[in-house]
Amino acid sequence: MTFLLKAQQMKTLALAVAGLMSTTSAVAGIQQTEVNTPTTAPHISQSQANQAMSFSFALQPQAQLTINTEAVTSQSDEYWFTVTGKQLNAGVDVHTTVAGALIKISRQGKDGKALDGTRLKLHSATKPHLNLAANVIKEDALKATGVFANASAIKMDKAVKPGAFKLSYSGALAADKQFVIHVKEKHSSNKLTLSTQKQHYLQGETLSFDALMTSKNDTLAMQVVDAFILSPSGKKMTVPTKQLANGLTQVLATEFAKGDVIEAPINGLHELHVNGMATINGQQVHRTAKIAFALAPQTASLQQNSAGKVNGQQTKFALNVVEAGRFEVRGILYGHDVNGQLKPIMETHSARNLSAGEQSINMKFDQKILAQSDLAGPYEVKHVRLYDQTRMSRLSM
Repeated sequence: MTFLLKAQQMKTLALAVAGLMSTTSAVAGIQQTEVNTPTTAPHISQSQANQAMSFSFALQPQAQLTINTEAVTSQSDEYWFTVTGKQLNAGVDVHTTVAGALIKISRQGKDGKALDGTRLKLHSATKPHLNLAANVIKEDALKATGVFANASAIKMDKAVKPGAFKLSYSGALAADKQFVIHVKEKHSSNKLTLSTQKQHYLQGETLSFDALMTSKNDTLAMQVVDAFILSPSGKKMTVPTKQLANGLTQVLATEFAKGDVIEAPINGLHELHVNGMATINGQQVHRTAKIAFALAPQTASLQQNSAGKVNGQQTKFALNVVEAGRFEVRGILYGHDVNGQLKPIMETHSARNLSAGEQSINMKFDQKILAQSDLAGPYEVKHVRLYDQTRMSRLSM
């Protein structure tokens, strides 16, 4: 028997569902990889003639400057998969590992009617005639939370033991209509972890990620692993995986999009999706995890030893520009104290519109900051980074 909740119960549960599903289903986003520099208000100098701009932030000489790590980890206690209306009518397999799991059914596309909660069926292998689809949250209740649209959900009773189930819908559905089945197991000790040491990639680089399925402190060997990359426009590309002896699965895309036109970060981020399946005492554990990363075309590069003489006034960086745009160079100016120790003076950002070919950017240092620093030459510029402002890409670090 299917239980449709009363209005207040449904509203309360819908809000709980919204909070539950939104905590880990979001894509792990890009972390800014920068030099940790305490800053003051910028002093800006601008030249209208060549559309160039430089501004500087004063740094304390005793400041300990470190490079923020790019390494990021995404952990999942859920999984999801796509089925057709024909498959949902016939019944699809759902596996849970903890009691009280949440199953969300989302209609894809804007057309179609809301699912009738009384027609959702959930059966176990041990009790095939008993409908376990209790606590059904209807679409209008989930939509009212402002988090989900076109979705219904089943909150499984905690008295129902986890295991293998068959989810189906007894009403008429268009055979090719797509639905996403999303199973969330809050507080489960079975997790899929994705990690990467780098979140910014350039076209032609090897994309490197690690995937690991664990149960508490134990590593689970994944029998099934598939991975794909989703572009900002929705293009889906399968990528290879390699399972190692220690249970770790590597995702290495060495030839990814090598000859394709890359969608630059201004269009959005790429996403790596990994689906994994392992078993514990004969019981299937399914998990899906995803992580976002920036992928950019190499629209420009700094020439080797491109920084010219640093005289305290300015220095010039030589660039090879492949595609015209607005580019920015960032760096930290260092000077020497009375003991001859190298100390930071300021961080300077300089940007300019450039056409294709051999070009340069002048980095002009703020003379007021320099005078107040009590540091002298010879000066050096370190921590140099190149950015493509037009396409919002980081090109070097």
